[in-house]
Amino acid sequence: MEPVGSAGVRLVRSYRADSTEVERVARSRSALACAGGLWSVTLNGRRLEVEPVFARHPESGVRGLQYMVPTRELDEGRRLLRITEVQAGDTTGARTPREYPICFWWGSER
Repeated sequence: MEPVGSAGVRLVRSYRADSTEVERVARSRSALACAGGLWSVTLNGRRLEVEPVFARHPESGVRGLQYMVPTRELDEGRRLLRITEVQAGDTTGARTPREYPICFWWGSER
């Protein structure tokens, strides 16, 4: 067995999906595309082009969406991640969109 190199490990499982599996995957992708359009994700005021994945909290079992936020190019300092509900079609302004600010510090500990 070869050691894991810098390229990582590649696992391949070959199988033939039946029509039920194909339909389930198509529905999941459609639902994710729809759900992703309901929320806007910004980091320090700059919109992030991130796509959600379905997730389940490991302890509570609560289902929801999870976003992977790129951090490779972040400098050290205070950050504000903001998840905001998109108000598609609401021209009245009658309802304030839900907003979830998440403040965090990025960088080495002092």
